[in-house]
Amino acid sequence: VELIIVRHALPESEERDDGPADPPLTPLGLRQAEATADLLATEGVDHVVTSTMQRAIQTGRPLADRLGLTPERLEGLKESDYRRSSYTPVEEMDADHEVIREFLDDPLSMFADGYEAFRDRVTVALDAVVAGNRGRTVAV
Repeated sequence: VELIIVRHALPESEERDDGPADPPLTPLGLRQAEATADLLATEGVDHVVTSTMQRAIQTGRPLADRLGLTPERLEGLKESDYRRSSYTPVEEMDADHEVIREFLDDPLSMFADGYEAFRDRVTVALDAVVAGNRGRTVAV
């Protein structure tokens, strides 16, 4: 298996009172997703896997559409802080941002369920991708 690991494109900032933040991509992020599809369209990708988060789905969709593939969504690939009620792209944070201060005070604070649970969740998801795609190229 060849895994091509793709970071999600630029999402909006989002503050919610009614649950976890799951913002869509910005217009720039949508262009980044298209550019990623342009770059990877000739790499022999056989399968596209995303997390269930909107920013990951929107990042993977252009590549999947271009290749005529149906993306697989895995809950286990969600980000470490998926339960937070606010999301600010790291590109918009400065050294005084609350999330940066929290991370510097306690790097493990970013993991909603604790580091070990995050590691185990992502490992199980990636192991499943590898097991189900022997001999294939997968964009994750």
